[in-house]
Amino acid sequence: MSNTDRIVDFDKAQKKTFLLSDKLFDEIFSIKDIEKRNEKIQYYSNLANTPDYKCKIKFEKKLKQKMAEMSITEDIKNTYVFEDMELNIGPYSINKKGILDAFGKIICQQVVYVSSIYKNINTSAQKIELKFKNNFGWQTRIIERAKATDKNKLKDEANFGIDMINPKGLADYINYLLINNEKDIPYKKAVTHLGWTEFETFDNDGNLILKKDFLPYDDNVVFDGGESFRNYYEAVKIPKGDYEIWRKNCKEFRKNIAVRLAMDASFASPLLDITGSLPFVLLLYGKTGKGKTVTLQVAASIWGNPSNERLVNSLDSTKNFVYRTMGFYHSIPCFFDELQLYNKSKDELVMTMCQGIDRGKADKIEGNKEKETWRNSAILSGEETISNGNSGGGTLNRLIEIDIDAETNGESLFKGCKYAGEIEECKYASEIIAKKNYGFAGKIFIDYIRNLGKDKIFELYQDRFSQLKALNISEDKQISTMANIMVADDIVNMFMFDEQPLNVEDVKKFLFEKKDIDKSERAYEYFISKVAQNQSCFIKRNEKTSNPSNLENLTGKREFWGILTEYDITILRTVFDDLLESKNFPVKKTLKDWAQRGYIDIGTDGKYNIRTTIKELGGGRTNFIKVLPRKEDDIQKEINGNDCVDPLLKSKVKNGEQLTHEDYTKAANKNLDEKFDKF
Repeated sequence: MSNTDRIVDFDKAQKKTFLLSDKLFDEIFSIKDIEKRNEKIQYYSNLANTPDYKCKIKFEKKLKQKMAEMSITEDIKNTYVFEDMELNIGPYSINKKGILDAFGKIICQQVVYVSSIYKNINTSAQKIELKFKNNFGWQTRIIERAKATDKNKLKDEANFGIDMINPKGLADYINYLLINNEKDIPYKKAVTHLGWTEFETFDNDGNLILKKDFLPYDDNVVFDGGESFRNYYEAVKIPKGDYEIWRKNCKEFRKNIAVRLAMDASFASPLLDITGSLPFVLLLYGKTGKGKTVTLQVAASIWGNPSNERLVNSLDSTKNFVYRTMGFYHSIPCFFDELQLYNKSKDELVMTMCQGIDRGKADKIEGNKEKETWRNSAILSGEETISNGNSGGGTLNRLIEIDIDAETNGESLFKGCKYAGEIEECKYASEIIAKKNYGFAGKIFIDYIRNLGKDKIFELYQDRFSQLKALNISEDKQISTMANIMVADDIVNMFMFDEQPLNVEDVKKFLFEKKDIDKSERAYEYFISKVAQNQSCFIKRNEKTSNPSNLENLTGKREFWGILTEYDITILRTVFDDLLESKNFPVKKTLKDWAQRGYIDIGTDGKYNIRTTIKELGGGRTNFIKVLPRKEDDIQKEINGNDCVDPLLKSKVKNGEQLTHEDYTKAANKNLDEKFDKF
């Protein structure tokens, strides 16, 4: 007679004693079939909860104690065959009701298991890949390991379709799978970004080596980023359409230099890691309806789906979104449209994109997370420029701007595309080509540069850098950016487009000149322009007679700024400071730079202020700044007057060559020492 049959003959005290007896638990755990054992446990557990027994808590406590004593979670191997692997589920059972615990309770009404463990190669943090089966078949979720084993955090997964009838039970079950199937669940190296990633592995001889893969084109490393970037990952991972259709049409589009350079800047992005260059920004700006956004789409179609909120995003975004996006793409270019919608400092935006590292944020689970890093290009479009009179040299050094109106004479960037037929050219380039044929060229390009080799690429880069450097018109950071763009152009024309190579004359107009980048030089230009606009605020002295002019007008109606002569501008220090500060030029640094360059006269005490008295106004002594002409300005006057005394300079002028800052300085030091001594 079974225990079930005998138990009805017991009185209440005997029933309670029997349910908590060692003999009953020994019989339960002698059952080898886990499912039958769990059914028996469930039967007695329900019985313990009835009015005749009222010992459910004691029963479950005794059950847990017995399980611990028998090491049931280690000794019994109870395997279940999931979709793609067999795992030990121990005291749990799985049937048509779902997953049941050792007490026979349903902890999840779906089949759920851990299919992979992802270990981040940068942070060592782990995530797990959960697979679960619902009415639509097998689904996948990648979540932090700490979240998967915490009942409170695990509840959020209900939003993604996982049944949460018993979050604590499910968390315990997942934890059991992780601990007891460590050798059976595959580990995968993972990163949270696309592009280049370096990791340790073993070669065929068992030697530990460093390997460099490019996501998403390699399978040795997988993506374990958050769901917010899953669509972006898929946009690059999955190509669409026909590569040859894309290639043929893009070759036609590239006849416009703006489109060609935008595509080259896109191809150049993964080269930055190889050449050791900094991130950069390329901006297409001009009137609406001329094809700026379409150009972004064409450049983005190299890597994947160029649709909005895939590879191309609006700049109606926060700075934090820019950080996260740049970090996610890492080596693949980022594309942002509608610059005019960005309502914060555009200089700061460029510096954010080009700094290559975010500020980092604390994480409740992992503590301080490793900061996101990136080394890629950002290609933008908008109706206005980023550069202005207040832009810092750091901004301009990292920026290439293309005025599409100047490159198209007001026409569309895609005007004259021979394949468009009756379709409007911009619509053809966007809807027929870019959005229907994408994602092939990026992988082909990466495969090609791998075969080409790092040494060859760096050799091409040094050659292009030297050619641009020889122009002597821009700073090294600007030159580096354009050199990478030109190298990308050289490479794609080795195997993809077969065009005539770009030369420095094609691109030099897009470089900022040194004087544009140097903030102190721009401050000087601004200062001179403001003096020219406000000459009526100055007393003008003739060097021959020393008689002031404009005094009546000045003293009657205008405020007083200073004194103008043929050789210098003497201006009140307070007015000088106000002028520079109004355009955010740093006064102290500007004065220091100007003093070093000989743009101001320094007092006998070594200070920048000149204390003097304006006798025409009968005032007392006050502080002035005496600003002198630049050497270049004075030499240029001699050139214009055909009075050039330096043979080399004269030869350059005669041949129509552009004069550099170094030419001016050399000529001044060689031939005009006497003249500049008096300044």
